[in-house]
Amino acid sequence: MFPKQNIELANNIQSLDGKISFEFDFSTGDFVLENGKIKTLNGIESIKMWITKALKTEKYRFKIYNTTAVEKYGASLQEIVTSNYPFDFIKAEIQREITDTLLKNSEIKVVDNFIFKRDKKILNVSFDVSTIYGNMAKEVIIGG
Repeated sequence: MFPKQNIELANNIQSLDGKISFEFDFSTGDFVLENGKIKTLNGIESIKMWITKALKTEKYRFKIYNTTAVEKYGASLQEIVTSNYPFDFIKAEIQREITDTLLKNSEIKVVDNFIFKRDKKILNVSFDVSTIYGNMAKEVIIGG
């Protein structure tokens, strides 16, 4: 059964204007509650959460995001990293995929300054994001 807050979230999701995110704790796998309600984020904190969710969601993996009505949500990072392509090709494809994914959000203006660190089967990718609210450094760890 779904927790009550997830049902409330599903009922209210269409009322969002895209500028609010619900805070999600990826270590516990659940939404963060504040005074008994799902905590909402706005501004740059909302963008940070949106980026994390978009990059952690593998494109085409979940039926809920598999629709022709909207741009495909998520990023195809795992498949690229685990391929047998040369590392320079992998880096270029990861950079392209992250940039394309994040620029779907109209509040994100530029994604650049990529740095790649590889440790066996794990790839750590750090990059800068320029938004309408300001700039931030982000990273994603792929593989494992």
